[in-house]
Amino acid sequence: QPCRGLRRTPPLEEVGPPADPLNASGDLLRVKPVGRHIQYLGNQHGSGISDRISVLEWLVDLGTFNNATVHIKGGPLGAASYLDTRHSKRVSSNWSHYFDIKAGCGAYPFNDAEPFEGCVNISDPYFNFSNQLFSGNVGCVNIMLRRYAYKNHKFSLDDKKRCNIWKGGLAPSVYKQSRQLLQANGSNTTIPRFGAYHIRRCDRMHANAVCTDPAVVASVINNITAVKDWVIFYYAEPEYKLRLKKLLFQCHPCDRIISFEDELTLNPFKDGDNYFAWLVASDLLSLASVRVESTNCKNGIGSIKPQHVSNMLGHGQDEGQEASSEDMLFGECSRREGERSPMPTVRTE
Repeated sequence: QPCRGLRRTPPLEEVGPPADPLNASGDLLRVKPVGRHIQYLGNQHGSGISDRISVLEWLVDLGTFNNATVHIKGGPLGAASYLDTRHSKRVSSNWSHYFDIKAGCGAYPFNDAEPFEGCVNISDPYFNFSNQLFSGNVGCVNIMLRRYAYKNHKFSLDDKKRCNIWKGGLAPSVYKQSRQLLQANGSNTTIPRFGAYHIRRCDRMHANAVCTDPAVVASVINNITAVKDWVIFYYAEPEYKLRLKKLLFQCHPCDRIISFEDELTLNPFKDGDNYFAWLVASDLLSLASVRVESTNCKNGIGSIKPQHVSNMLGHGQDEGQEASSEDMLFGECSRREGERSPMPTVRTE
């Protein structure tokens, strides 16, 4: 078998009308592209919203790298075909319900795909995206596979030019709700002084059972005396919250406010959209002055860090290894170790 690392990228082939993925029947009027256009046609199945953020950031960056306009199948109303209903009972079809990417990244990736003429299909999983996509008279490139099917999807771009949806690119309603929750909880929205604790047990009991034990969590919170308000996110067995709550309220000298995620109105629309609730919760995590993370426990308790700008959970995750960070922020799982509930439990009422 030849060495894959030495494989040469094959030349791109111009697509004729019969092979056009957007005009297979030949019924659509083909349009001559003006400028450069990158079209993402590789969405084969839905996934979680954290993965979709990573893919959208990649597409915006790819457009910046190649000085091209980005298109995705379905355009601004195509969100439902990209988001998996396993993680949310309701999924909005409108991307603007979740994102304002142009405000955060200066570009708009939700242009609908067009039946451009003379497009080039990139379907080789070993294509190297660090090379410029356009040469000669080529005005349109179709990305035919999902992002993670490409082995060489990375490319160099100045960090200042990279898209970070978490910084200003979420929908205004997401930011509005997270700030309202802080105000309702008595926190200063300009300089938040609350702590966020993320507890992950259900699918990590073999590694996290000790560090997420209620006694350990209560001890950590009791010893961070500079923070008086706490929001606790948990993915744990049904009786876990009650056990932890009892221990926390045994600290009589502690003058503090403890809120659990299922007590917060993360989704003011109350429509069962877990993805919207997850974005609000993620923004809350990013605003905390102290964040304790038990996704991967170290030193017996997980990581404790003061933060100004958070590295968001799920950012840059591989679609194939995602295992849904939407599940891992919220709700209860079966008492049996490693068994998940079929739907994340996120109360929005």
